[in-house]
Amino acid sequence: MRDSEDDANAVKPGNKVVIDHESAVNSCEWSKPRTAISVDKAPSVDLFELGQEKEFLDWVSLTLSPLPRFIRLRLASRIDSIHTMKGRHIARLALRDIIRRDLPHINTVTEQYAIVVNESAKSERETAFSHLDPLYHTFATLRGLIERFNRLPDFTPEDVELLAQDIAIYMTAVLSEVNETTAVLSDRQSVKSLYSEAANLARLFYLTPPAWSKYCRGSLFIDEAAIGVSKMLDDRYWHRNLKKYATRWREHLHIAFGDVKRGAAPYCSKHHVEEWDARRKRSRAIMARLELEDQDTKERISLIEQIDKSISNPALRRVELMTRIGGFEKVANDSGYSGQFFTLTAPSKYHAYTVFGHRNPKWNGASPRTTQRYLNRVWQRIRAELGRREIPVFGLRVAESHHDGTPHWHGLLFSLPEHASELLEVMEDYATREDAEELQNEHGNRPRFEMKPIDHEIGSATGYVVKYISKNIDGYALDGETDDESGKPLKETSKHATAWASCWGIRQFQFLGGAPVSVWRELRRFRNQALADKINPLFAELHRAADGGDWQEYTQLQGGALVVRRDLPLRIWYQQKDQPNDYGEYQNLIKGLVMPRTFLPPIETRLHSYSIVRKKPEILGDSGQAVDLSVDLPGASAPSRTRVNNCTEVKKRTNSPPGSPSLMTVPDEQEGPEQFEIGQPSREQRKRIAESLYSDKPKRQKSPADEFEALAFSITSGDCSDYERGRAESYLKTAHSIRQSEQVLSPSIASVAGQVQEWAKIKKVQISKPQAIQLARGNEVTVLDTVYQAHPVTGELIVAGVDRPWRKTLANHKTNELLSRWKKSQPKGKA
Repeated sequence: MRDSEDDANAVKPGNKVVIDHESAVNSCEWSKPRTAISVDKAPSVDLFELGQEKEFLDWVSLTLSPLPRFIRLRLASRIDSIHTMKGRHIARLALRDIIRRDLPHINTVTEQYAIVVNESAKSERETAFSHLDPLYHTFATLRGLIERFNRLPDFTPEDVELLAQDIAIYMTAVLSEVNETTAVLSDRQSVKSLYSEAANLARLFYLTPPAWSKYCRGSLFIDEAAIGVSKMLDDRYWHRNLKKYATRWREHLHIAFGDVKRGAAPYCSKHHVEEWDARRKRSRAIMARLELEDQDTKERISLIEQIDKSISNPALRRVELMTRIGGFEKVANDSGYSGQFFTLTAPSKYHAYTVFGHRNPKWNGASPRTTQRYLNRVWQRIRAELGRREIPVFGLRVAESHHDGTPHWHGLLFSLPEHASELLEVMEDYATREDAEELQNEHGNRPRFEMKPIDHEIGSATGYVVKYISKNIDGYALDGETDDESGKPLKETSKHATAWASCWGIRQFQFLGGAPVSVWRELRRFRNQALADKINPLFAELHRAADGGDWQEYTQLQGGALVVRRDLPLRIWYQQKDQPNDYGEYQNLIKGLVMPRTFLPPIETRLHSYSIVRKKPEILGDSGQAVDLSVDLPGASAPSRTRVNNCTEVKKRTNSPPGSPSLMTVPDEQEGPEQFEIGQPSREQRKRIAESLYSDKPKRQKSPADEFEALAFSITSGDCSDYERGRAESYLKTAHSIRQSEQVLSPSIASVAGQVQEWAKIKKVQISKPQAIQLARGNEVTVLDTVYQAHPVTGELIVAGVDRPWRKTLANHKTNELLSRWKKSQPKGKA
């Protein structure tokens, strides 16, 4: 059936066929030509956006590059975080905020410490070197030192020490040039030239030269000038001052940056507190390993124990302060004086932050030390005015810090009741004179000055200041109390207060009037009351009062709370040291007490002279107790001076049972070869001996050239300046010459070297044998300031030139001889 249907539907000849073009087209779509496959050349990122990004990053780099590294990294991290999380627009606003708020304060601080070098100057006279004589200075080297000086806030202690050494080297070279040109002048004129040039260079690095005020007044003696020059030539002197300068510079930058305020760290930065605490612990650890040895009896006492018995112990310092202020209060009550408690604060321009922790737009960049000087000037004027009005006062003032590091004073003053109103008038007048217009508000003068009388119903005068004494020393008896400004516990802030005073050199506690505490301390050192009774009745009473801790009685016996120094019946007796220090100074030391109104000889209270020595190593016995090997043990042979006892009278082998502890345990600090009992080495010991025999290699004898080469390589191991590269080259040249001198001599070289020495005797030139060998090998040798060569055959000496560096060395040697002569000179004349 199906076959018949297909035949019927088939196309037959003569029939028309209709073709569906749409179907044909669709069926041939795959064969149509198509466009070639290509890469889209349109940019994947917006070039304009990329340019904006690069411009922003360049702006950030240009803005932050002049800042100290520790600030630059923190600001860059802050901007990068904002840029990543919130985009470039917000990061740009943050950078503008930094430029507007942070950078002015940071730049103000930097300008106070950094040396400004005018890069666009046409001559040296327009730079920081204008007061230096170009005849003596190498300004290229000096610029390198200044560049390093301006990076002091980022320096490590090692960097500071190296800079101090290089400045001292440069100072030596300068003074050598000065001495060479002033050799024909008199000693007086020569020392004036040396001191003047050294002082100018020291002032370039913001260091006040020794005895500078005397030099400016024209009253500087020759020996004082020589001492000053010696100090400015010493790298240790530079190191001490540069280290202090760098610490204060960095801390001032922390204040400007906002690291010292409420919400961050009160009084001083966390960085400084950590460094100060670590340095204190490190110092105690060092002192714990030292002892004081009596130079006469050789007896030893612990150094750290003696320090803890002095006022260096915060607890003893606090007790002494409370004893003194309590005695003052008793003196005041007996004399009819009344007490007033005052608070003195600096104007707002001295404060970096407001009481709420916001930036103070009025801040002039003053450091805590600058503010302390302002408060001292105010008190000097107050004291002078009180003297003119004949208003006697005595008491105590305490300098403590606001939350931003700015100091202010609290004080307790005792005066006659009839002078109380006049005292208030004088102090308020001088305390509010500067920037008085900012006090015209509802608070009046209270932000700057406040004084109130002691109310005995509330507490005693001592009770008013006891909190301020404790919170600035060790926080004793202040558990649970918090600081009014920072809100932190006073136990914690007491450490910050001590570190703050140490950083800025601020005297926290100062008594006004009264007898000197140094005499009090020497009396307490003199522990023989029976001997004191024999010396003098007044001395006996003073000693009894001091020994009993009665400051009131001691003050009255010394002349009262208002006694002047010239009327003191008992004073400190000073004695000059027999030997000068490294700078040629003969220092005055406290030796005892003297009563100037009597004909009694001085009373010596310091009978022993001690030197600081290392502790002897302790040897532990079976009982665990320390045994001193320098003491003979009963019934046993004394320990030998060597590590091995060569005495044959004592039995070497012990009869201790196996596993028992040894008689003596040697500490790990004692380094040395292991000691074996002869004939009785253990299996492990025999194994170590065999290994050492097989692995033993003879050590090459170390040459002095190795040290010079190591020093040169250490200088050039990292980034180094041209000056440091020059130093390394000079070290390598020295090492090369040493290597040459160590070479094996050939017979011909030895023969010529002998002829060189003969010619040296004829021409009276001092040439050593190594130098003669160098000349025989064709090298040049410098003798004093003359460079010589030798004839290769005859060995005759030939002058090849003059070496100026050696001339500088000779001039430096003459300078040292001149300084030494000045130090030993007894008559003193003005320079």
